[in-house]
Amino acid sequence: MIYKCYSLGLLCIISPCKSCLWYQPCRYIYTDNVTLSGDDVLAVMHAANKYAMIGLEEKCASFLMQNLTAENVCSVLESAHCFNKEKVRSHCIEFIKDCPGAFDAENFLSLCVECLRQVLLLDDLVLEEEEIFQRTMQWASVQCHNLHLEDSGPNKRTVLDSCLYCVRFPIMNMQFFNETVCKADVLSQKEIEDVTRQMSEVKICQTKFCVRKRRGTDQYSCKRFSYDRVDVRWARKTGRIDFYVDIQIILTGLLLYGGHQTNSQLLSVYAALEDSDNDKVLTDVTKQVKVQPETTIFLLKFPRSIRLEPDVRYSVFVQKDGWESHWGDAGMASVVTQDVNFYFLTTYKSEQTNRARGLIPGLLFTKGYSSDQNRESLGVKRKLEDAVQYTAC
Repeated sequence: MIYKCYSLGLLCIISPCKSCLWYQPCRYIYTDNVTLSGDDVLAVMHAANKYAMIGLEEKCASFLMQNLTAENVCSVLESAHCFNKEKVRSHCIEFIKDCPGAFDAENFLSLCVECLRQVLLLDDLVLEEEEIFQRTMQWASVQCHNLHLEDSGPNKRTVLDSCLYCVRFPIMNMQFFNETVCKADVLSQKEIEDVTRQMSEVKICQTKFCVRKRRGTDQYSCKRFSYDRVDVRWARKTGRIDFYVDIQIILTGLLLYGGHQTNSQLLSVYAALEDSDNDKVLTDVTKQVKVQPETTIFLLKFPRSIRLEPDVRYSVFVQKDGWESHWGDAGMASVVTQDVNFYFLTTYKSEQTNRARGLIPGLLFTKGYSSDQNRESLGVKRKLEDAVQYTAC
């Protein structure tokens, strides 16, 4: 491959060998051009950082921020930490806020203890504390294995260090705490007693663990139908509805109708959230769900939650694998839930599900706050001390 550098009067011949780490850096040096991909961008960024190629390093950083996924965000966060790229690090942290799927990614288990701590400190995580604890314990097990330590509670506590105090034990379900956390042997007897007293409200005591719920776990549902028709079957396989909101929210999933005579078997369903104006899929999920026959409505969560902006038209699409479901009737054009106005619209692509009827009964959301400006616009008044994170958690 031949490139000309006219400003220097040079002719550079570069062999297009993908296995060569220096292919992209050399190309950038002589041509000021670079072609990055998810397979090589981190290696190229490492070379650019090592040899002070600032321009190439910035191009790599920009590429990474534009191509974050649940599967790669933890790797990018770790690289940003190693290369001291604060802008990329902050971008990853913001992404993880709305992406519970990042905790399920294999790369989560490879985070360093400092990056793990930054993630666990997030107050807007759209994830239950029990799930956070279980994934954190898996991380600790991997670290014990890497350090050739026994996979025991005390050793897990050692490798977690201050991260242990970022898990909010007092807000967990008491049964889960007693049956899972206590048996994990990562807390001292006094810590267990303090958390138990805090849970039972027998005595409000001083504890090292944060007692405030994460804002992202306050889930709300917006239901748009007046009636659920369980007597007549809805045989159509697909449905779509358009909508917009008047303030910023985080969409975490959908309400969907259960089926007739499902006999508790696994049912296949695909769901997607799209930017209706740009015809772009923002997040989607394919899942086998187990629905009890008597269940009218069940929840389907997206692997990545999406922040919805005011007055932007979005579209929800659902496809079910053959099973006949319940359906809704007498749909409302607008619904107010938790001071959020939802407006539903029929689209030419509605495929039998429209504003009046169909198989998508509602939306699952949370009111996340990414900045003080957002909090003010939502009319949320918080005490100053509640806006400051505890140093211990």
